[in-house]
Amino acid sequence: MVGALAHCKVAVENQAQFEAMMRDFIRHVRHQEGCLDYHFAKLTGKDTEYIILQKWTTFHALEAHLSSAEFTQKAMKLVALSDGFLATEVFQIVY
Repeated sequence: MVGALAHCKVAVENQAQFEAMMRDFIRHVRHQEGCLDYHFAKLTGKDTEYIILQKWTTFHALEAHLSSAEFTQKAMKLVALSDGFLATEVFQIVY
């Protein structure tokens, strides 16, 4: 299994739209082949920061997600609403 964690900032005035777009996007992603888990959350004590946490069966499944038309289209819109992605990490789940 592999996972990915993205960390971004979203200005207060863009948060409602960002959250609505993420909810719609996640409903779609959770049905993609190989997706085991996909969540986003607001960090406690950091009102403008979010994380996006994903778990996939294989790296190939994650790559397929990242290269999908749906991801490409939504990602551009989400990035436009954000103040930038601070980090994105991909990792192998050991246990």
